[in-house]
Amino acid sequence: EMENEMSEELSEEIPQELPQVSTDIGDLLVEEPIPEEIEAAKELMPEEPAKQEELPSIQIPEDVIEDEDVTMHLTEAQKEIFSYFVPIQGMEQQLCQVLTGVKRRLGRSTNSTEGNIMIQGGPGSGKTVLATDLIKVIQEETGLIGGKIGKIEAASLNQKDIPELMKKVRGGCLIIEKAGQMNEKTLAKLNKAMEQDTGELLVVLEEQRKPLDRLLSSNREFRRKFTSRLEVPIFINDELVTFGQTYAQENGYRIDEMGILALYSKIDSLQREDHAVTVAEVKEVMDDAIAHSQKASAKKLVKRVFGKNTDSSDRILLSEKDFNI
Repeated sequence: EMENEMSEELSEEIPQELPQVSTDIGDLLVEEPIPEEIEAAKELMPEEPAKQEELPSIQIPEDVIEDEDVTMHLTEAQKEIFSYFVPIQGMEQQLCQVLTGVKRRLGRSTNSTEGNIMIQGGPGSGKTVLATDLIKVIQEETGLIGGKIGKIEAASLNQKDIPELMKKVRGGCLIIEKAGQMNEKTLAKLNKAMEQDTGELLVVLEEQRKPLDRLLSSNREFRRKFTSRLEVPIFINDELVTFGQTYAQENGYRIDEMGILALYSKIDSLQREDHAVTVAEVKEVMDDAIAHSQKASAKKLVKRVFGKNTDSSDRILLSEKDFNI
């Protein structure tokens, strides 16, 4: 009888408790939605390759896809010319856009009312180096810009006879450094001269972002003549080290592994909250390291006999001690 009573109690308890457990689980499944992250993660699965197929139509207007003037990628030779800048994220795309704009304009008019270039970046970011590299690539790719290449600071330009200066660089290129220092009188004369027969002179403005925007925002007619913009971003440490390695290679040197670590440390010591290290500063570091290496040339000459101080391409190795000076 006691067993029957217990079984009756259990049979009464089980149906009462199970619905409660079932309801709790149901609540968890029904009331808590699937996180959005799971749905977002599905987009990363390989089932949807269609997104990659859409990229060309997004990046390039339909009317220029077949245009031979469009530069999609830099050639290996061009990458070598832009060796300091190509490692920077987004720079190759910027350079391709500028080259496309210049190629579309050159050979189709005699004035300078469009296709001119703005290059902006902080002090020591390499704007002038980038400008001269860009002109070299344009000359090689188009066979144009056959005239002289002039480079002048805006403060000096304010003192010049603009029409005479334009005659001297006719058909070439005029690079104006620190363009934000141009006064209104100079800008007005330059704007007028660019509308005349300049032999398709290409004008390049170099300046930091704020002074350049200030100059152009108050002179919209002048601004419309500059249809291409290149921005040199702040270099991160990895990009600065890559610049140092490239600079060393171009001067017949190579940085060994410990030397690379020393260069990272040197760059870290120069970084401050209110100042980002520039390529100009890294160039100084590299010049000092090379100079230190050259001072020990007699000792290195002895080591070189045993192959200890050069690499397989006979480049002189820069080591940790060359940077810790």
